[in-house]
Order: sequence, then C-alpha cells, then structure tokens
Amino acid sequence: MNIFSGNIFHLSFPIAVISVVQLIILGYGLFVIYWRARGTNLQRLLNGIVLLIPIVAAFYILHLNIFTWLFELLLPAIVVGLVVLFAPEIRRFLTTLGREGLSWMNMLTWVNTKAKIDEPQSVKNLVKEICEAAEIFSRNKTGSLIVFDNTWSDRLYINSGRRLDAVVSTELLLNIFYPKSPLHDGAVLIRNKRIHAASVILPITENPKLNPWQYGTRHRAALGISEGNPNSLCLVVSEETGGISIAEQGKITKISSIAELSKVLEIKLMNIEG
Repeated sequence: MNIFSGNIFHLSFPIAVISVVQLIILGYGLFVIYWRARGTNLQRLLNGIVLLIPIVAAFYILHLNIFTWLFELLLPAIVVGLVVLFAPEIRRFLTTLGREGLSWMNMLTWVNTKAKIDEPQSVKNLVKEICEAAEIFSRNKTGSLIVFDNTWSDRLYINSGRRLDAVVSTELLLNIFYPKSPLHDGAVLIRNKRIHAASVILPITENPKLNPWQYGTRHRAALGISEGNPNSLCLVVSEETGGISIAEQGKITKISSIAELSKVLEIKLMNIEG
C-alpha cells in the first residue's frame, strides 16, 4: 500500500506542477489582454464574456441539456460575429501586442511614466496654459484637437502618434498645431498632466444619425474617441469658424467664451487628471 501510494505521489507531483504552471501562464495572458483593453470597446466585450462564464458553467453543472446544446450550437456563430464586429479593435490590439510584447515592463509602463514626473502641474495651471492656447487658436482660426485620457485606451491608437512626454505649455501647443509643423495633423494626447503624444490619429465616429455636413474631421474624431472611451475628454477648435467645443461621451458642447472653457475644463479635469 505504501509502495502504491509512493508511486501515485511521484506520478501526480509533476502533473500537478505542470498544471499549476499552465494556469499561471494562462492567468497572466488573460490579465495582460484585459489590462491592455481597458477603456475600449474590447474591454466591454471581455466584461460581457466574464459575466457569461458563470451562466454557462451553471448549464453544465446543473445538466441543463437543452441550454448546453443550444449554447454549443450557437457558439461558432457567436465567435465569428464578435470577430467581425470588433475587427478594428482586435487588429489594433494585436498590432500593439506584437510590437510591445507581454513583458511586465511594457504592461506597467504607466508606473514608469508616473515615476518620471517629479513635480506635475496643478489642474489650475494646466487649464490656464490650455485656455491661453485655445484663445489664440480660436482668434487665428487654427484647427486643433486635444484629448485628455488617463486610461489604457491610448495604447490602441497611440501607434499613429509621436511620443513626447513634455510639460504642457501654451508655447508648445502653439508650435505643435502650427499649420506648417510636422505634428499639426492629428490630436495631442494629454495624460497625467503632460503631453504624452502628438499627431495622434483618432477613430472617426460611426454614428449613422450624425449629419455628415455638420462636423468636420476633427469634430468627428473627437466624437469617435469619446464614444469609444467615455472616460476621455476632447477639446476641439474649428479651423473654419474658430469655434471652441468640448466632446464627451459621444456628445459635443459648444463653448461660448474662454472663461466658460476654463470653468468647464477645471471641473472635468479634476476627475480625469486628479
């Protein structure tokens, strides 16, 4: 009996170790995928899948044969439908994943970014610099688009931009959006009270109810990113009219004055930039 138990122990221990290692690798991979998808439509898809897992598990545990048969029948069609529906997000995610890999250092870049910031600007000073730039943009009818976003969604569209990691200043914003500047075409991404990137290409809104003649490309891009990431805030200055607008959660609000812009930004950025 002791010999038999010993054999079982020697046979089961390597299998147990291999199983634990596989679970760790699987858990790490799922954690990285979820972490990189934060703040995007892909995250909402993953949240839905997580909610369905206990329901499907209950089908099998309780031997609900009709529901399990129906689930297995529809599963291939559901998978194909989700791949088609979220093809752009999946493509951008895989591109980023292939470029940056699965390392902890890449996944936790935000820790290093925060460590670099010795004395970040206050929200009040940040708003002051941005409002001064917006006033000049509006007066000169210089088109500009500024995105405030502290979530991980930027990892899915930052590939198109140029990373700067610079202090926000009126002069720098004026130089970036100067019409002959190589960085003027696209958006400026402000993150952790710093200019994280410039010349960022944002996803355009696909809202079928939007009048195609009502907004230009900048406004449609602001709507697109605010729809995809409700936590973001976009400041747009029109090149045609010099009008200033704020885009948030798929809606655009026109700003009538710099004083109003200052109040709105100070309130909104308290939640975003902290």
